[in-house]
Amino acid sequence: MIIKDVLRDLVNTTSPMAFEAIVAARNEDGLMTLEAVTADKSVIMKAVVNEEVTDMEGVDSFGISTLPMLQGLLNLNTFKTESTVIKPVVSGDELIKFEFVSDDATTNFLVMSKKALPRQPKFIKKPFDVQVTPSAAKVSELKSYAGVFKTISENVVPYTEDGHLRFKVGNASKSSHGGSLSFSPTKEVMQESYAYPVERIMQALTRLNSCKECTMSIANSGVLAITVNTGICVYNFYLLGR
Repeated sequence: MIIKDVLRDLVNTTSPMAFEAIVAARNEDGLMTLEAVTADKSVIMKAVVNEEVTDMEGVDSFGISTLPMLQGLLNLNTFKTESTVIKPVVSGDELIKFEFVSDDATTNFLVMSKKALPRQPKFIKKPFDVQVTPSAAKVSELKSYAGVFKTISENVVPYTEDGHLRFKVGNASKSSHGGSLSFSPTKEVMQESYAYPVERIMQALTRLNSCKECTMSIANSGVLAITVNTGICVYNFYLLGR
């Protein structure tokens, strides 16, 4: 695998999140890791590239802070060609930039130095109470259903009832507007407790229709995790409940 594949996969998967920066490093297995957190601290991302990135040998860590620019470059027709090369330019053990070269254009994309890398929050994985495989049809239905009640609440509240994971939307009390939608069958049980922004859930599920595998896991302690395996990388998006 080469860095061009990783960068394109990264922007296709994470661009809706509008992360302020992506911090890349190498783990003890020699695989590239990717970390990020949203400005409002509502979503933490921890990801691992599935294979060794062969053209990044010797680079231990770097950061990307101008993600919209990277996405814009990768979306240009001139850099979508098979012949396009994205070359890492390294000084010592420090990555300085990526050099984009196509038949018709060249450009430099600067990265963050090691000293400028933002500190990433630590996240200790705990057991989840419910895990389901979301279907595209149900995700679309949840988005539409929650959208009707957006002016009342932008959050949804997961819980289980009668063998199904359900989401409450709006204000589900009898004296206000709201309701509940069945999302997926499950044998597991969890209580109604924390709320999660439905927009963030949808952003984390951007690649649902094109990924190899996707799961949604929820803990009573207030964490909703969406794991997406794109074939290039496994992304874990952790949404913190309110």
